[in-house]
Amino acid sequence: MLNFQEQRIAITGIESLCWQNDYLIDWVSGGKIIELNGSIKESYKAYRYRFDAATMSPSGEFTVLYERLGTKGLILQQGKIIREINRSFYYAHAYEYPVTFIQLADGTELLAHCPQDYCRLDIEEISSGKCLTDHSTRDPSDFFHSRLMSSRDGQWLVSAGWVWQPFDNVEYFNVSNVLNDASLLDEGLMPATATDLVNAAFLNHEILILTTADDQSQEEINPAILEAKQVGYLNLNSSQYEKITSIDSTIGSFMPVGMDYIVGFYEHPKLINTNTGEILYEWRNLLTGKQNSSIIWHIEKLPPLAIDTMNQRFAVADAQGITIVSFN
Repeated sequence: MLNFQEQRIAITGIESLCWQNDYLIDWVSGGKIIELNGSIKESYKAYRYRFDAATMSPSGEFTVLYERLGTKGLILQQGKIIREINRSFYYAHAYEYPVTFIQLADGTELLAHCPQDYCRLDIEEISSGKCLTDHSTRDPSDFFHSRLMSSRDGQWLVSAGWVWQPFDNVEYFNVSNVLNDASLLDEGLMPATATDLVNAAFLNHEILILTTADDQSQEEINPAILEAKQVGYLNLNSSQYEKITSIDSTIGSFMPVGMDYIVGFYEHPKLINTNTGEILYEWRNLLTGKQNSSIIWHIEKLPPLAIDTMNQRFAVADAQGITIVSFN
């Protein structure tokens, strides 16, 4: 089994967590910095809205504060407000706000979100808001974009959202291609599946890990596609699964740990071997919420959770402090 270390930092009032190098930042609380040695750099800024989540650009230069089940976002540059962003009201109370950053190979950072309609993805310059994917031929398919994420090399953009009934699904896009032809954002590539694709995370620049719902939603079964209660390693370049494993547990949101493990965060963290499906360890004392979809209106408020896949660690906050788990 993987070795890991736990660290506890006593602190109250944490509202969000983002990793930045070797420290954590609570942007919702104004930009409070928590060093791993336990020292705290307080912030006296207040953004004075119902923001309850934050995401940072790869460089750390930019941050978006947003309300998970609302329509409002706020872009910051090193804590200074640049501009506001919005999404459609349509079912905004039900599913998570879609927004992420993309860092291109030359270091340029862009913003991906849905400023015009729930089903229309756009990519913008961060500071100016100039849309790089606006075109008269845009005709997006009926997909509720959510939980946007990009690969570390900026080649791929993924949306882990849903379509009406509701049915959880995933679309993925080649960033270079859509910047050259914006109409390619209107209907993304979809992984082969026989059931809902409920969660996704990048392992590296070409492998996307996917997890499925607990129940089968399509009758036709093909061994080359994902079924209920499975995890699949999808090669985005070939659109083929490199590994499929059955796991008899609800995984929820998750973090890859190398090629052979993930940490699932449904209810509490669980270290899972994705070759065997075995749960190797559980942190039952750490509550991490019940998210298993982009649709989260019906579950309790999610605790602050920060995932650092590159450095194989996560941090979760409760009312008394922050617990950091790092894998060796």
